[in-house]
Amino acid sequence: MLLAIFLTAILPVFSQQTKDAIIGLWYTPDKSEIIEIYVKNNFYYGKIHWLKNSVSEGELRRDVYNEEPNLRSRQLTGIDVFLKFEYRPGKEKWKSGEIYNFENGNTYNGKMRINDDGDLEVHGYWWFLSFLGSTKIYKSVK
Repeated sequence: MLLAIFLTAILPVFSQQTKDAIIGLWYTPDKSEIIEIYVKNNFYYGKIHWLKNSVSEGELRRDVYNEEPNLRSRQLTGIDVFLKFEYRPGKEKWKSGEIYNFENGNTYNGKMRINDDGDLEVHGYWWFLSFLGSTKIYKSVK
């Protein structure tokens, strides 16, 4: 009985540590961007912290493919590309989020997890067809 009470008391501590494991800076697979993951209103977001080619033809790169015309003039650095991910306790996954691809203006469903190597696996997919998506591995910026 004491063991059960002890485990019940310490499990939230372990969940808290795991819950925020994705917070921080992450290199994209090709190291052309650094994404900063942060928490806002109990959801996890990721914004472009650094962009290797942030200037094109002497101008700062803009979100020109966004389907909302009023957002096409905004600079890419600082925009959210991971949106409203929810942490799922016990599974150590962040799900039900969206991934914005500024290179084509499309938004995809997404899920994330920290793999055994400590890397961030980001899986994007269309609609509910998770098996048709693709996974990218992000490395921590240390």
